[in-house]
Amino acid sequence: MEAGALHTIRTESRAGVDSTAAAWPLFVVGCFALLLSVLVGLAIQTVQGYAGSGERGIALTGLLLAAVVSSPLLIAAVRRRTEVDLSVTGLQIAAALAIAMAGVCLFAAASRIFFPADILMWSEGEYVADIGKFRIGYPIFSAPTEFESFNYTPGSQLLTYGIAKLAGYPTSVPAFRVVQVAYAFATALIATLACRRLVELGGYGKRITRPWLWSLFWTPVFFLAATNAKTNPFTYLLHNDGLALLLSVTGYWLLLEYMATRSRLALLAMLAIPGLGFLVKQSVAIWAGLYAGYFWCFEEPRNHRRALLVSLAAFGGVGAAWAVCLIIWGHNFTYWVVTVMGHHPVNPLRSFQHVMDAWEFFAAGILGGLALLRFDRISPLLGAWLVWLGFLLVESYTSGIAWMINHLGPGSMIAIIWAAAATVRWWPARSAETDRPALWSRIIPVGAAIALFLLASNGLGFFRIPARELPDDVTRYRKAIEREFEGMDPRRVMLDYGTWVYLPSGTVSKDHAASAGEAGGTQTGDWSGILQRIQNRHYQRILVRGFHEPDFTYDHYIWAKPSGIRAALMANYGETRQIPAVQGMGRLPIWFKTVSVLEPKTP
Repeated sequence: MEAGALHTIRTESRAGVDSTAAAWPLFVVGCFALLLSVLVGLAIQTVQGYAGSGERGIALTGLLLAAVVSSPLLIAAVRRRTEVDLSVTGLQIAAALAIAMAGVCLFAAASRIFFPADILMWSEGEYVADIGKFRIGYPIFSAPTEFESFNYTPGSQLLTYGIAKLAGYPTSVPAFRVVQVAYAFATALIATLACRRLVELGGYGKRITRPWLWSLFWTPVFFLAATNAKTNPFTYLLHNDGLALLLSVTGYWLLLEYMATRSRLALLAMLAIPGLGFLVKQSVAIWAGLYAGYFWCFEEPRNHRRALLVSLAAFGGVGAAWAVCLIIWGHNFTYWVVTVMGHHPVNPLRSFQHVMDAWEFFAAGILGGLALLRFDRISPLLGAWLVWLGFLLVESYTSGIAWMINHLGPGSMIAIIWAAAATVRWWPARSAETDRPALWSRIIPVGAAIALFLLASNGLGFFRIPARELPDDVTRYRKAIEREFEGMDPRRVMLDYGTWVYLPSGTVSKDHAASAGEAGGTQTGDWSGILQRIQNRHYQRILVRGFHEPDFTYDHYIWAKPSGIRAALMANYGETRQIPAVQGMGRLPIWFKTVSVLEPKTP
C-alpha cells in the first residue's frame, strides 16, 4: 500500500464512515453475540441438568446446537420474499456456529470457573495469596526464605480483587475467575475493533456491507481464540495471562488506530501499554520495543524526532513502573520477578517444538498477511504485520523456558485477527443480477467456506466437548482438605497448593509449593527458613501432594542440588493418613493427586 493510499484511508476515516463513533455499533453487536453465547451455555446446562450428562444428555445437546446453527436457514425460509442471498446466509450460519462453539466453551469451563478452591493450576494459589496479602496490608513480595511470594507482578491480582470487591465478592475464588472471563470478553470486543480497522487499512472496507453481521461472527471467534486450548488455556483461570492478553490486543488495536487516524489520543494510550503491561506480566513490556521498531522503520512519513520520543516514552514507562515496585518492595521484588524468572534457561529445541505445536497460528497470520498486504514496497501496514510476526517469534523463543506454550497466547490471538480480516476478502461475494450461476455452483463456495472454518476451528483449539471439565469427585477432594483445617490455627497448618482455606481468616501462609518449585528449578532458593520450620515442628499439620513420588515439588528429582526438604519431613513428621486423588480424570495434575497428611513425631 502506498503512502498516498494510506492517506486516503485516513481521510475517509476522519470523514465519519469509520470514525470512533462508528465503532460503537460493532461493540454493541459484539456484546450481543457474547450474550447469545452465554445463553447457549445456560441452555446446555439446563438440558444436561434435566437429561443428565450421559448419552441422552449429549444427544439432546446436539439437537440444541443443531437448532442454533440452522436458525439462519429457518429464518430465511420463513421470511423469504425474494431469492436468498447465499453469501449473507452463509455468513449468518458461520456466526451461529461461532456463537454455538463459544456457548459450549463456556458450559465446559463453568465447572472450573465456579470451583471454589484455587487448585486448578500451579499459579492459582499464588494469585489468591497476593489478593489476601493486599487485603490485610501485608507486603506482596516478602523475603525469599518465606516462600510466600509470586513470580509475576501483581497488577492482574489487584485489579481482579478491586472488581470482585465492587461486585460484593471480595473473598470469592469463583468471582475472581469470572473476572478473568470478563477479561476474555473484553479482549474479543477489542479484537473486533482491531479487525475492522485492519480490513480498512488493507483496502477492503467497502466489502463490509453488513458490519453488524461481521461483528456477530468475529466477536465469538475472538472469544474462542482468547480461550483456545492450545495457546490460551489459562485465560479463564487465576493466572496473569487473561489481563496480559487484553493489554496486548489493546496495544495492537491502538497501533492500527494510530496508523489510520494519527490520533494523538491513540498515541498517548499506546505509550501507556508497556508500563501497565509490566505491572501485569513482565513479558508485556516487550511492546516498548515493538512500538519503537515500528516508528523507526515503518511510519509514513518518517519522523525521527517522533520515533525517538515514542521510544523514550515507552521504555520510560517500563522504567517508571519498575522504579515504583522497587520503592514499595525493594530487593524482595527484584528477587521474585527478576532473579528467579531470569534464571530459567531457554531451550532452543523446545522453542522450535513450540513453533511446530502452534503452527496453525503462524499459518493463520501469514495467510492473513498474504490476503491484505502488498509486498512490493515497504508500507506501514506491512510494518504492523511484521510487528505481529516479530512478537510471535519472540514469544516462541522465550517459551523455551517451560513445556507449556501459553507464552504464545497474545501473538496467536493477533494472528487470528489477521486471519479474520482476510475472511472479508475471501468470503464468497453475492452474484451479480445479470450473471447468476446455477444454485449448486453458488452453494459450493459458501459451503466450502463454512467447512474450512470448522476444520480450522478444530485445529486452532476452539472446539470443546459439551461436557463438564471437572468430575464430581473434586468436591469430595476439596471438602476433605477443608476438614483438615477444622479446629486448627491456620497459621500452624501448611498446605502445598491452594490458599482459599486461608483467605477468610486473613492468614498469610508460607512455604508454598509453587514458590519453592520455581526457586528449586532455577537453583536460586534459600531453604534455611523452611528447613528450620520443619525441624522445629512449627506446623501442627502438613498437607503435601506427591510426597512419595520422584517429582515431589519441594524436592524434585531433576534439580541439580536437592533441597533436603523431603528428608527433613520424614525425620520430623509422620504420615498419619491420606486424602485419595481425584477420580474420573485422565492424566492427573499434581494438585489433584493424593494428599499426604503429616503430623509431628513425638519427641
